[in-house]
Amino acid sequence: QVLADVCDGVQVVGQAKDYGELMGMVAAANPDVVLMDINMPSDGPVDPDVLKARIAPACLLAMSAWFDDETTARARECGATELLDKTKLGETLQPAIERCRRQKGTAAGG
Repeated sequence: QVLADVCDGVQVVGQAKDYGELMGMVAAANPDVVLMDINMPSDGPVDPDVLKARIAPACLLAMSAWFDDETTARARECGATELLDKTKLGETLQPAIERCRRQKGTAAGG
């Protein structure tokens, strides 16, 4: 709902309830940006290398209500471009998506 309310020009292509569902969804949807709760439910440990490979070339934006060292390190290890505060998504999500778009445009050469 936050995406629809605050982000112009963003089309939501899916919503996953857990890590396993996310992995299947990104393969099918091929999104430009993935917004993922860094602490989302998972049947087992999240393999950062698998996550990065499956999401690529999309930009990963992680979100959390926690900003302790462990959460920040996990987001970085998983390849997140940014770790966003879940309580402030209304303010921070659109600018973060725009930064991802610019980064992706730069990486693609334009």
